Amino acid sequence: MFLGRNPQETAYALGDLDPAHWGQSRFWGAWDAGDQLRGVVLLYDGFAVPVLSLHGDVEALEAALASIPLPREVFVLAPELLLAVLGRHYITGHLYALRRMVLTPSTFIPLRSTPSRLNLVRLGATDADRLNTLYKGDAGPGEEVFAFSPSQVASGVFYGIEQDGRLVAAAGTHVVAPAEGVAAVGNVFTMPGGRGQGWGTVVTHAVTAELVDRGIQTIVLNVKKDNLPAIRVYEKLGYRQTLGMVEGPAMRRDLF
Repeated sequence: MFLGRNPQETAYALGDLDPAHWGQSRFWGAWDAGDQLRGVVLLYDGFAVPVLSLHGDVEALEAALASIPLPREVFVLAPELLLAVLGRHYITGHLYALRRMVLTPSTFIPLRSTPSRLNLVRLGATDADRLNTLYKGDAGPGEEVFAFSPSQVASGVFYGIEQDGRLVAAAGTHVVAPAEGVAAVGNVFTMPGGRGQGWGTVVTHAVTAELVDRGIQTIVLNVKKDNLPAIRVYEKLGYRQTLGMVEGPAMRRDLF
């Protein structure tokens, strides 16, 4: 399968093959002159603004994008090497430069211990409102997180740290696809007053450990290239830097 050749890059697209996301996903193949599949275009409609992902050969993707009814507005998530082909069809706003980090069961480095004073909790569907309060209420510029529904929390893996009944840190998943052997970790967030105490490490470790226990073979996350403290945290858990990615809003070029 084309997407399975490089799961470190295509983990999100592989996750959208899962039944939980399939109904909200639209895939197009990018073919060469010999009818060989050379790329994939994905639109995920699970959010108010569709998420556009690209994978594969530049020339094949260029031809595919020219024939697809592209939405007026999208949120882009793609390898940085494909930014040029994207730019021929979309005007990008502020794109974040990311590093894709990858962990496998063999590289996972478990924490030796978790401070006993921390109240680490596994989160479920009934915690969706509390998660959204944490992410929206305390997020600074560039830290915004899409709102989560109870079903998204229930189908994912989320952990949090509680203080006095309030969530003060959390981490979770964007996709979990056991059949494809992939998962994407994200939404790692600590309220500003609690930063520098290792809470982000604890919740990220908890999510990662459960995914490893479930037998997930490729676990990925995206982190801003300039967020060196976060990169160091993830590296201590066994994540390794791979390719560059970009994400952010874009508007269709032919509408201007």
